[in-house]
Amino acid sequence: MSRILLYISLALLLLGQGCRKPKEYVVTGEILEYYDRFGVGEANVEVAYAPVSYGTVNGGYEVITSAQTNAEGQYELAFEFVPTASFRLRVRKDGYIMAEEEVSADSWSTDEENTWNSLLVKAASFKINLVNNGVPNGRMLLQFRKHSVECSYCCKYTDSYLFEGYFDTTFTCSVYGNQYIQYIITKVDGNNAVVEEYGVDVDQGEYTLQHEF
Repeated sequence: MSRILLYISLALLLLGQGCRKPKEYVVTGEILEYYDRFGVGEANVEVAYAPVSYGTVNGGYEVITSAQTNAEGQYELAFEFVPTASFRLRVRKDGYIMAEEEVSADSWSTDEENTWNSLLVKAASFKINLVNNGVPNGRMLLQFRKHSVECSYCCKYTDSYLFEGYFDTTFTCSVYGNQYIQYIITKVDGNNAVVEEYGVDVDQGEYTLQHEF
């Protein structure tokens, strides 16, 4: 009889373990536009992990799951525990620059809800056509006002761009969208210089502008 009771106890223990819910990460947050801080709807939030094998981290990341933000830019991710040193989160939406961040696995817990927020920047670019067909010694200087905070590849407002003689050229550079971009064109003919200031409300996409002597 005692042996039967032992078998029953083991069976109940195994059954309980089989029904036990696996540990799960729950991550919530919101995705906002960089400048106006409004929620970005229909953005894809993806979480990946760096697998751990035999005590070492394998190269690369494997995607675990993803979710889409609602109209207010809010999302929720839920996925089972995985052994890893870090997670990689990416946010994508057409017309925006992808946002990416690595999060240490130690900073997240399966015992409580975790939070991760991010900012998305609208993607835009300038194509400025500069033309001088009639002033032999003409010079044109292009300079941008400060803009696109923390953008390392955007139009450089610390530099000036000089074009001399006859020219018909197009200057192209990137900017962050959803801001007012100001730039200066200085036209020099001999000893005479004319300074012209311009401003463009930039949203998304490509902006084509032209300036002639």
